[in-house]
Amino acid sequence: MQMVRELFNLADQQSICSLPISKFLKADSWMWHYTADGTYSVKSGYFVASQLDQFDPSPSKSWFAVWWKVFWKTSLPKKVLIFAWRGFHDALPTYVGLQKRKVVDHTNCPICGFSVDSNSHVVFLCRGFKKNWKELRVTMLNNLSMDISFKQIVLKASEILSRSDYELFLIAAWYIWSERNQIIHGRKANPSDVVVSQIFKLFNEYSQCSRHNIMAKGSTCLSPERWVKPPLGAYKLNVDASLDVNSNTIGIGAIIGGRGVVVLGLWLDQRETFPSGSSPSLELYPLILSQRFSTINSNRSRPQVQTVAATPPSTPLHSCSSN
Repeated sequence: MQMVRELFNLADQQSICSLPISKFLKADSWMWHYTADGTYSVKSGYFVASQLDQFDPSPSKSWFAVWWKVFWKTSLPKKVLIFAWRGFHDALPTYVGLQKRKVVDHTNCPICGFSVDSNSHVVFLCRGFKKNWKELRVTMLNNLSMDISFKQIVLKASEILSRSDYELFLIAAWYIWSERNQIIHGRKANPSDVVVSQIFKLFNEYSQCSRHNIMAKGSTCLSPERWVKPPLGAYKLNVDASLDVNSNTIGIGAIIGGRGVVVLGLWLDQRETFPSGSSPSLELYPLILSQRFSTINSNRSRPQVQTVAATPPSTPLHSCSSN
């Protein structure tokens, strides 16, 4: 203590004295924590420098605005996205953040006991969860610099992973953070295979829920076309159909109009859909009807009728609301 008082100012003295005493009976020595044995080498130093350059994007504010817009539209629960947002801004309650707020007096990771408990370490770099990421086959986390930030990892993942893999990546990060919190509050750590199994289970459930929500939004045309008047002396027949998955019924409609947007006829019908287990296109029936209506073209003594499907054939009708 006398040496500390002689060599350091008051602020540094307090910081040094707040360091926990090592549990291992070993003399102090210089350690390079980017290698397994703690020994510095030019190769390891070069690797750390190159990693910092690679994971240090400097995008503009406009780029970030677009990135966040896409991020918040990701089909994941809000709690997962909010967790990632907090980690991105170093707002997770790790020991580093708690020490800044004078809640704890050290920053050691409570899981591995060695590294600084930062946002990036606790989720992506901690030895206690390395096996989980390995079993998830997230190879981008191999051999990362210990100084890399949560923000840099999330941005890099969004660049190199597919949309599905990126969603799995975020779910895994959120689940590992939750697992870490359970452990530090006294619960026994789950085996790695159990953690990975739960992550895949959640991912599959969220994916199925997302697909169901997309189908429930209705049969809105993905590439709608503006209605165009038929040629002079001709009439246009528009047909459309929608499916109610709850009542297993399909609604069909047709309308005939002239160039002056005069409605000459309107037809609506509702009936049961195709038998369970069959998989024809749900547009098949209205298109057949349109062909029947267009047979009027074969009689040249009658006005010509143009047949147009209101929903393009390339856009299958999945579902619609019951009203």
